[in-house]
Amino acid sequence: DIGCGNGHTLEYFHEKYPDAKLYGLDLSPKAIEIAKEKLPDDATFYTEFLTDLTARKKFDLILCLGTAEHFEDLSENLAKVKSLLKKDGITYFEMPNNLAYDYGLHNFRQLRSGSRQYEWHLNRKEWNDQLTQAGFEIVKEITHARPQWQFAWILR
Repeated sequence: DIGCGNGHTLEYFHEKYPDAKLYGLDLSPKAIEIAKEKLPDDATFYTEFLTDLTARKKFDLILCLGTAEHFEDLSENLAKVKSLLKKDGITYFEMPNNLAYDYGLHNFRQLRSGSRQYEWHLNRKEWNDQLTQAGFEIVKEITHARPQWQFAWILR
């Protein structure tokens, strides 16, 4: 789980698939500390930037839930995600439609209100282009009703 935060999604997967080996990556040491409390001792966590991840492991399933829009170097990070995926593996990639609530340029920019965080503001076609340029095959596109998680893909 890329950007696993406090481990809530990994906890869900552990409940559904108790024998699965779980991995989480997050920048926040505090979030990782909380995640470790929720999950079995054999779960593995990394506290670093995705591009700095040195794990030589390839994964069957990679989750990227509302984190990729914050990648500063989008191309480099998407390529890194692809490089971590096993040949027949799946990536579930989900992100907000940031243009739905903050119109303007389609680029990496700071929100004008709220958290004022930096994020990519792209439409679906632009995301599709980024994903395919990183080497992903789009298996399925999903559109959720709310802008906060409107764009989703199943990728190979």
